[in-house]
Amino acid sequence: MIIPFIAPAHNVQLLAQTLVVGMAAMSFIFLYGYTGLASLAQMAYFAASGYFIAVMTMTYSQYYWLAALCGVLGAGLLAALFALLSYRTAGIYFLMMTLALSQLAYSVYLQWSSVTGGYRGFSGIQRPEIGPFNLMDSVPRYFFFLLIAAVVYVILTFITASKYGVALRAGRDNETKLAALGVNVRMQRFSAHVLAGIVAGIAGVMGVLQYGVVSPETTGLTEILKMIMAAIIGGAFWLEGGFLGALIVVHLINFISSQTQRYWMIIGAIFVLVIIFLPRGVIGGVSDMRKRIRQWRTP
Repeated sequence: MIIPFIAPAHNVQLLAQTLVVGMAAMSFIFLYGYTGLASLAQMAYFAASGYFIAVMTMTYSQYYWLAALCGVLGAGLLAALFALLSYRTAGIYFLMMTLALSQLAYSVYLQWSSVTGGYRGFSGIQRPEIGPFNLMDSVPRYFFFLLIAAVVYVILTFITASKYGVALRAGRDNETKLAALGVNVRMQRFSAHVLAGIVAGIAGVMGVLQYGVVSPETTGLTEILKMIMAAIIGGAFWLEGGFLGALIVVHLINFISSQTQRYWMIIGAIFVLVIIFLPRGVIGGVSDMRKRIRQWRTP
């Protein structure tokens, strides 16, 4: 807890960025880990939330937190629309459908320039104050992000441990058997998709607070890749895996990009090695290792 007070400002910025990427990755993990649906549209919801804030505060001079609330709700509505368009698909077809919808959103953000600002988007979005704390400062912003991340994590943990979460996992493992019991699996997946979109929208609010910028590149392939890497490296079946993976990915990109311009080639190679040697991510790998140690110690 004292690290932000003693660490250089740049390191605090990286920690705050870790929480932003981790929140987006957690929205992906909630949908993939508990329903088996790998959505590549999470950054479209992330960007939608940011655009709501930018348009309402900079174009219409609305209250920031009202704009943030509308951004989260707007992300949820976009997720509901995308869920309706893709709910008949599963597996690789769902993944490709959400990728296509994400690129559709990218095109809208890019070409609807009278509203979204075109390829430039919005920059210089002002951060608000919370009582005596100014979110322009990195330390208060980091702790604000940490609070949001903790609250959302606890809520999602409660949801996944509830009967609803058990039913989601049952539908992931055997959709036919669950449907035979009278459960509307598609409706469950629809609601999970919307909830994941809302979490991505919350990440979008954090993203605007962190970067002060939103543009079509917010939902570009680079940002999608960063989110997916964080989820898979950390562990795509554990909510906390998103934050662990984000911690690794954000700091890895920061370090390697400072050494070479070809940093994505190196990061891609590292990602391939993780997929080969830690297919269940860092958390899954540690869990498997602990099981092997217990088996080895058991006579």
